[in-house]
Amino acid sequence: MISSSIRRYMYVALLLLVGCAKQDGVVYQNSTIDALLDGNYDGDVTFTEVRKHGDTGLGTVNALDGEMIAIDGRFYQVRSDGKAIPIDDTLRTPLAIVTFFRPQAEQRFNGPLTYRQLQQRLDTLRPNDGHAFAFVLHGRFSTVRTRSVPRQSKPYPLLAEVVKTQPIFDFSNVSGTLVGFWYPESMRHVNVPGYHFHFLTDDRTAGGHVLDLNLAAGAVGVQELSTIELALPSSPPTTRPTSRENGELEKVEK
Repeated sequence: MISSSIRRYMYVALLLLVGCAKQDGVVYQNSTIDALLDGNYDGDVTFTEVRKHGDTGLGTVNALDGEMIAIDGRFYQVRSDGKAIPIDDTLRTPLAIVTFFRPQAEQRFNGPLTYRQLQQRLDTLRPNDGHAFAFVLHGRFSTVRTRSVPRQSKPYPLLAEVVKTQPIFDFSNVSGTLVGFWYPESMRHVNVPGYHFHFLTDDRTAGGHVLDLNLAAGAVGVQELSTIELALPSSPPTTRPTSRENGELEKVEK
């Protein structure tokens, strides 16, 4: 038989494990931006697993099949036609960045604000340039320009080659949500330094990776992320490991 003291210990240990599973201030990421730049598009992780680590975030889908955005525990795939559909948990992802979003501060913005001006406002909400931050902004936008990417076939091309023919979508007078992260320059080989946002319309039917926008009005929540949980890709780089040194990351993101 298990003694009462051991049972109490096991109960406390279980509570600690449950608490750690949803610890605030932790961002989970499978793979790295470097691996994606170098054409590693095969997903190692299912969205069933991703859900265990966060309810809010962004990324892509196996074989680089569009953009992923997660809001309030609901995961969506924005396909290369710009349309958003719910993601099946059995699908895999080569890159997902998620957190259990618990905003520590909120602020309203009255526009008009360009994308650059919005980022400058968000800078004032980041008290620590050494940590990552998560942002969720719901608002009304005069314009939003997004992109997605089509599913790729092997041998996979570099990401910089894929985006040369990326479909671009323009939205006007639209309400929706931005989900994104800010990463410090020191994490450049892990994730995109600076701001990285994906967009989803209020009706959850369209969106994509944000290239530009003009905000009319909105409200943002921000969460500081002091811990990164990183799952490394199982496959080696399919091309050269120094592709970012030619400015490819900036071309891909901007």
